[in-house]
Amino acid sequence: NSDAALSIDKINANNLYKDRLRTLEIRARQQMLQGKQELMNDSPLLRFFNRQLEKWDDARRRYHDLRNVKTRELVVGASSFHVQWNPARMVSTGASIDKKTLAERPCFLCEQNRPKEQFKKSIDSQYDLLVNPYPILPIHFTIPNVKHVPQLIREAYGEIHKLLEEYPELMVFYNGPKCGASAPDHAHFQAGTSGTLPLQKSWKRLSHHLTKIVSLNDDEDISLIEEYPCPAMLIRSRSQYGDEQLFRRLYEAMPLRADEVEPMMNIVSWRYRDEYLSVVFLRSKHRPDCYYAEGDEQYIISPGALDMAGLFITPRQEDFERLTPERALSILAEVSLDKEELAQLIDRLKTANTQTLNSPLSTLNSKEPNVSVGIVTADKITFTLNQPYVAKGEVITGPQTVEFSEGGILWRGTQYRNLTFRPQADDASFELQDVTIGVNFHWERQQAQTFEGTLRIVVEADKIVAINELPVERYLASVISSEMSATASPDL
Repeated sequence: NSDAALSIDKINANNLYKDRLRTLEIRARQQMLQGKQELMNDSPLLRFFNRQLEKWDDARRRYHDLRNVKTRELVVGASSFHVQWNPARMVSTGASIDKKTLAERPCFLCEQNRPKEQFKKSIDSQYDLLVNPYPILPIHFTIPNVKHVPQLIREAYGEIHKLLEEYPELMVFYNGPKCGASAPDHAHFQAGTSGTLPLQKSWKRLSHHLTKIVSLNDDEDISLIEEYPCPAMLIRSRSQYGDEQLFRRLYEAMPLRADEVEPMMNIVSWRYRDEYLSVVFLRSKHRPDCYYAEGDEQYIISPGALDMAGLFITPRQEDFERLTPERALSILAEVSLDKEELAQLIDRLKTANTQTLNSPLSTLNSKEPNVSVGIVTADKITFTLNQPYVAKGEVITGPQTVEFSEGGILWRGTQYRNLTFRPQADDASFELQDVTIGVNFHWERQQAQTFEGTLRIVVEADKIVAINELPVERYLASVISSEMSATASPDL
């Protein structure tokens, strides 16, 4: 400020203060990343990742090369972007996704067309987890649907929540069919170590500048991220039901262009303590004009979720070296909704929310929610899976035992932070031993009981807890039948 008469001492003190803040910020980031890395080191995902690299020479070489990849920082106002020069990513950045090209090439996400060296880890029986052989992130997964179905997010969004529930150390992202997806003909997500993206590194600051648009309750809402360089909405949730409900509201408020099958978007999701955070980038265009330009005007940059989150991927060295903060901002602005479209979307969200709040029958049009019921708390829990369930990517049946061990859950010789057994059929059930019934009544006793739905094991204090998750109508039927007598009326 040319009008300020600051002394040299004050200027030096101010600079020292700024340096101290910067040092503290760097330490905080390092601690956060160290914590994320410790989580990943204890994860079955890392064991799967390392086993894959041991057996796949090409993938191992590309991950080794990624360690030496060049990066640059772009300071954009209060934000900081990174640029990565990654020649191997030309296969995705330069991919043609027109109908003719897609029809003529074999789908590289279908199992029969994958490299013979590529392992898979089953996720929820609907998706396979694969190590991405063309990485951007130090640990980079692709998660394709087991079926060859189009890249559409409306009904698949809940899978993001399930993935983060099972693997809280991950960051999961989605590219729309014309928003960075190199395989728009095959539904898939991607994932990697959480905490590495510029968006996440800036989250403490960004989270203080949110404008709430709609709420389900005190803990679940949709907000506009005010200080991000391009239009972005935050979905904050604690339950899968709330997460899916909020996303559906946002989805239905977004503009759908005449030649598109779904609103254009990218999604980046991660967990922060008990919260599930999804940042939805609102798109209006697949690629910027500079992608198709010639000569010095051309930049081979095709923004996907990671670019929108502040990590620009440049396959060409010349683009890496000459990308400026101003050019990066202009690319984000060009492919995003403009201010007028954003204002219209927010108006539609608010209007729809008001109509929902004023409609006493609104819940009849909602998806049936799940309930979570604690059943048993103990040092050791024994149960039997009566039909096939999936846990940690494996199909499991028969007797099982889990124990509290050193702050975690010991199952089949391996320690976990949490365990989820998901049924593979609607009528699947499990039998828990030593369930206490008639609590505080004269007939209180323990017996084996059978439950439908999902079984989740979590740590609480120095015990483990068995939690049954199931649709609310099934739970209600179970409660009514346990409370009624043999002489109760048919109406009950």
